[in-house]
Amino acid sequence: MLYLRAAVALAVGQVTPMHCVCAVIALAIAITFPRMAYAQTNAIHVFIAPVGETTPATPVPTCTQASCQKLVPRYPKSPTYMLGILEYNTVTCMENTPGQWAGFPSTTKNNGEISTGFASGPPPPCPTSQKIWTYAVIYFNWTLHNNHSMPSPSLVVSFPMDQFPATWTDPNTFGYTQSCFCTGPYPYTFNPYVAVVRPIDETQDFKGFRAINGVYGRWMATLMPPDGSNGIPADPTFDFNGEVVKEELPGSNNCDSMAPGLPPPDQSTTPGVNGGAGPASWIVGQLSETRGTSMPGPKNAYGFDFVGWDKCPIEAYRCAKVTEPSCGTVLMQKMQIKSPADQVFADYIPPKTNILMATISGRIIPPPNPNKAGTGYIQSYRGNGGLHPPFAADSNIKFCTDWQIAKFKPLLHCGAP
Repeated sequence: MLYLRAAVALAVGQVTPMHCVCAVIALAIAITFPRMAYAQTNAIHVFIAPVGETTPATPVPTCTQASCQKLVPRYPKSPTYMLGILEYNTVTCMENTPGQWAGFPSTTKNNGEISTGFASGPPPPCPTSQKIWTYAVIYFNWTLHNNHSMPSPSLVVSFPMDQFPATWTDPNTFGYTQSCFCTGPYPYTFNPYVAVVRPIDETQDFKGFRAINGVYGRWMATLMPPDGSNGIPADPTFDFNGEVVKEELPGSNNCDSMAPGLPPPDQSTTPGVNGGAGPASWIVGQLSETRGTSMPGPKNAYGFDFVGWDKCPIEAYRCAKVTEPSCGTVLMQKMQIKSPADQVFADYIPPKTNILMATISGRIIPPPNPNKAGTGYIQSYRGNGGLHPPFAADSNIKFCTDWQIAKFKPLLHCGAP
């Protein structure tokens, strides 16, 4: 008697006319039936030739016992087929048993749902008059509305992945078919993965000015999940919390073009948060005022993005007499995001670029003015958040270091006619 058991390439330890051979099916199932129900389906039969057989494997199967990876849809209307297995007699070419799946959790660490059932599939590769073949099938349902991911065991990157174990057994022989010297049970590690979701845009909320070591507009941004546009299914409850966004900052400074030579400010719009280094980055779901400190923020929100001026440039450009009328800087802030499944940062879909603008107005107060005090206003703008009312910002020569004063000549002669 020769039996075929699906999905396992067995090494038989003795010469005997009895061999176990193995097959797997890849079913394209429209699942409309409950657990343990039967359904008719079309399928592609995949045959794995074990030791003792000469039939080649056609096509190459996508699942091995080490890992069964499969791209699955998010939130399907019916569970997604992962793998189907049966055992059959290779002499009579008749079905022996579909077996059963066991040893799996009801939900995964990522809250995916696992279920099993039986489904009709094509016959194995042998002459047969049997019309309906019944396979034990395991299904998976991706339910999580975020990009959280298990570590990928292969080169599948930028795809959030889940993981769960399951074992196929023959309930009639408790995983052991004595008539063909087959050993079992047969454990699998399944790795379903889904397409990553990107924000389509972000909204801007102005949270007032901060006047510490300069004057900056405080901005909080909120990522927008897919809304059904751009051919991407709507996912209004999607949660980007825990992902990281960063900026890239090409731009121009017309204050500097009118009064060149001031030591450049840090190329970051969040001074203090990254210790003066840029470009800046933020964790979605958190708001930071200073480096190393944060507090929980609203869902899908990040911040603060500080758009304004360090304290010395405010004084310096007033000393250079280029702030009546106001001068300013304009930066093109390209935003990128990195999910737990990503190895590198990626663009929003479609790509997102914010226009950042900060202006300085005012002048140095006429003598007597030993500290070269100045008066005027700062304005801040980010993306579609609008240009907010001016913020009164005083300045004086003590805002600048000796090195900055020596480097920028207008500071040396500040207040001179």
